[in-house]
Amino acid sequence: MSAPERYQQRILVLNLRNNKTDTLLFIHVFGKNKKMVTVTAGRLKIALFSITLLILNFTHAQNGQVTVNSTSGTPYSVTVKIVPTQIIPNSTSCPFGYGYSVRFNYQITFSGAPQGLYTHQVEIYCLNNQLNGFYGLPKSPTNSSGTAQTTTNPQVPNNGTANQYSSPYVDCSAASIYNFNCLSARLIIEGPGINSQTIPFTLGNPLPVELIDFNAEADKNKVNLEWTTASERNSDYFTVERTTDGENFEIIGTVKAAGNSSTIKHYHFTDFAPIAGISYYRLSQTDFDGQSESFEIKSVDVKPTNRIITNVFPNPTQEARVNV
Repeated sequence: MSAPERYQQRILVLNLRNNKTDTLLFIHVFGKNKKMVTVTAGRLKIALFSITLLILNFTHAQNGQVTVNSTSGTPYSVTVKIVPTQIIPNSTSCPFGYGYSVRFNYQITFSGAPQGLYTHQVEIYCLNNQLNGFYGLPKSPTNSSGTAQTTTNPQVPNNGTANQYSSPYVDCSAASIYNFNCLSARLIIEGPGINSQTIPFTLGNPLPVELIDFNAEADKNKVNLEWTTASERNSDYFTVERTTDGENFEIIGTVKAAGNSSTIKHYHFTDFAPIAGISYYRLSQTDFDGQSESFEIKSVDVKPTNRIITNVFPNPTQEARVNV
């Protein structure tokens, strides 16, 4: 038989008879069949008792982010951040209603010594608490980020008359992350040391830019970057950054944004001095108030090419140095 597990816990207790406080030292001893015997030390006395152990997962939730801590085995935690970025109607013409899905950015961060999760899903609620989910998030115990799209397709009804919608519903041509009020979500999670549970959390305000896509492509001795936005609100400018190690980014250029827009906008930037080999490009957006948000990172493999020398001067030369 293995030795019982033991740990201590101090709790501040208020005595309602005299309004005085006292600190209790709880000594928890876990024996066979997960039974717990607790003894206290201090001026207050408490009888010995035995209870069945109930393990709860401690979580912390804030705008767009949830942190879940394991409660058994090797300690670790997982933090999930969800940011809705775009509403995608299933039709461009919708006189009698339409379905839609939600595109979102996710960021998953592990700490400690995690193992792979068993269940890892997210649900997003929009409009009148319409459910968009369950989308399966990565389960591997490594930090990751990316863009995904919900799999269900809630229906937006019209008000009985073609091409007319009652608040809060809008026509599919006006569907936006700003007017769909995607402000809440639920995380469904289970893993080693983490009991199966569903955790509600708020998503906060939507990003000022609905980014549809962002692409980076090598073209001989340059890299072309293009991105498209569905809408913008108080958007000042975009920043293009580059790194070779995935950590230390340098700014290589900025592009003026549209400010406020509800129509599709196309942008481009060219890196005329790329680094040979694999580089990583990151796009960020900055508001007029100085707040910024970064989007997903794109990798580009630039192959070195031989450049032909077309001009040499002075020609002829009597020195060992020439200008190319």
